[in-house]
Amino acid sequence: MRKNRPYKKKKTKSPLLNAAVLLAELLLVVLLLLLRNGERTSVPASMQPGSDVGMTAEDPAKSGNPGSSVLENTGKGSTDHSASSSSDSENREEETNKPPDAEEGAPVQQNTGKPVITDSRAERSDYNEETWHLASDMVYTYRYQQEQGAVAIAQLIEELKGADPDLGSLWEKVMAFWSKVNTEDYVRSDLPDDMPRDDSLCIVTLGFQLLPDGEMAPELLARCRKALECLQQYPEAMLLLTGGGTAARGNPATEADKMAEWFLQQGIPRERMIIENTSLTTTQNAKNSVRILEEQYPQIHTLAIVSSDYHIRLGSLLFQSAAYLREYEEGDWTAEVACNASFPTEGDSIYDTVAMQAQDLWSLMDPTY
Repeated sequence: MRKNRPYKKKKTKSPLLNAAVLLAELLLVVLLLLLRNGERTSVPASMQPGSDVGMTAEDPAKSGNPGSSVLENTGKGSTDHSASSSSDSENREEETNKPPDAEEGAPVQQNTGKPVITDSRAERSDYNEETWHLASDMVYTYRYQQEQGAVAIAQLIEELKGADPDLGSLWEKVMAFWSKVNTEDYVRSDLPDDMPRDDSLCIVTLGFQLLPDGEMAPELLARCRKALECLQQYPEAMLLLTGGGTAARGNPATEADKMAEWFLQQGIPRERMIIENTSLTTTQNAKNSVRILEEQYPQIHTLAIVSSDYHIRLGSLLFQSAAYLREYEEGDWTAEVACNASFPTEGDSIYDTVAMQAQDLWSLMDPTY
């Protein structure tokens, strides 16, 4: 409330006027006290438990949305690398992956601050109001509590299975894999030797933003070199290259096509390559790539993710979740993200935080986004 200026009495010699002024001051004080008391007892929705409304990235601890802030104290650094990829571009991720309650004009439940699933939203989704909130509560719980929220997440999964068994099973697999990618030893430097030795294995190489002139940045070249090592280890494996146009405006070069040119120069035949060159975020990388695999390369059932070390957890989570989602929607195809290979980078990145994982996972899994 705006602070009221102290009432300044005018000098007067009239006792009656002085008494009137004193009475007015007293009434004003009483009115202010009543108003302040009303404010204390009326808690806005943004301050209520579980609320998603009115929070900002500057106060992530209060935010009720799993993706409301990607900068938080997660035990990992929040300094991004100087060059941002299409897979890793912070600005593009934030523009594409708005939190589920950020839809402009979307109605909000009274007392909870959570978005309402309207008829138009439900028509685009397998979720109803109950199942949508159960799923979003799972993401919220893991985003802020990780393994400490395991009991609460298990309960939410059982509730979701009771409401929709297939949807509950989907989320059970997604949450189990999310927990797996955040184990200490998940990120590897090389592939193991026990992967399939035929074309059912696919080496997935995630893109990185091109230089303004359309050439590959050093980090993208490093990802390609690591993928080449994997291809030499598994000479029958397919190679998926993913990433769209991220050069200067007007330059038609795409990350996937530039990578393909480089691999051709290294002697990798074109028929081993799968090109996905339209995506601008890691979420789009996963969604578009999995669709291509399911529709055009159904023999592929094992994926190995290749990227920078800080990007492996996020990339693996999104590709596996996209595969689970595709299986849920289509029913006759799935793939397993069985392993990964990375190269080390200096410093830490927001892309290796649970907050970013939550934001991008929700944008992938919620079809009303």
